[in-house]
Amino acid sequence: MAAVRGGRRLAAVLRAGTGARVAAAERPARLPRALL
Repeated sequence: MAAVRGGRRLAAVLRAGTGARVAAAERPARLPRALL
């Protein structure tokens, strides 16, 4: 069961990462400046 939980965590992290990348790609100029 621990392996399954770890896999779900990894999947969630990857989804969050790809989502952030897509958002950054959609707003290349505004997001980085706002974050920095």
